[in-house]
Amino acid sequence: MKKTLLFLVLFSASIISCNNDEIVQVQNAKLKVKSVLTADGLTEYTYGSNGFVSKMSFSSEHLDMYSEVIYKYEQNKLVQIQIYTNNLLFSTQEYFYKNDALVRSTYEEEGQEGSSSIEYLYNNVGELQESLGFSGSEKVATTKYEYFNGNLQSEHTKTIYGTEYGASYKYDDKVNFLTYTFPKEYLVISKQGKNNVITDGESFAYYYKYNSDNYPIEQQTGSFTNIITYF
Repeated sequence: MKKTLLFLVLFSASIISCNNDEIVQVQNAKLKVKSVLTADGLTEYTYGSNGFVSKMSFSSEHLDMYSEVIYKYEQNKLVQIQIYTNNLLFSTQEYFYKNDALVRSTYEEEGQEGSSSIEYLYNNVGELQESLGFSGSEKVATTKYEYFNGNLQSEHTKTIYGTEYGASYKYDDKVNFLTYTFPKEYLVISKQGKNNVITDGESFAYYYKYNSDNYPIEQQTGSFTNIITYF
C-alpha cells in the first residue's frame, strides 16, 4: 500500500529534471492532466485557482481502496502534501524555502515515531546538483545528479551502510505531460523535465502514443498501458 500511495505524489517515478526557465516554458502549455488510468486504478486531478494541482484522487476496485493527496500552497509555493487513504491521514510532507529555492523537505507517517528529511543543493543554473537524506538528525544517504539539455541523465546514491545504486535515463522529444502541474521549485526536486523518459536504466522501457499537440495519451511498459486524458 505504501508504494501505491507514493505513486499518487510522484506519478512517473520522479525520473526527469530541468532548469527553471525550461519549466516555465512548459507551464504555458494549454493542456492540463485530467486523469491517468493504470493497471492499479484511476488517478484524477483537481486544480486550484492558482493553476496548480490542489488534489489528486486515486480509486481502485481490485485494491479496495480510495486515497486523496491534498496540496497546500502559500504565495504559490507548495508547502505541504498530505496523503489520506480511506479517509485516514497516512503521511505528511512539508517543504521549506530559502531565497525562493526549495531547500528542505520533511516526511512523517501517522503512528510512526521519528521523521525523515531531504536537503537540496543546486548549481548556478538552478538544476538539482545534490540531495542529502536524513533519518532524524543522522545523514544516511547522498545522491548526485547529472544533466544534459534540461533532462536528468544519471543519478548516483551512496548510503552510510556501504550500499550504492544509481540509474541513467533516455528521453523522447515531446512535452512531458506532468511538468506544468506544480510550481517550478517542486518540479525541480521531483526531477520533472521537458521530455518523457523512454528508458530507465535497465529496469524499464516506455512507449508512448501522442495526441495532435504532442502530449502523451498512452504510456506503455511491458504488458501495461497507462491512459492519460487532459482538460
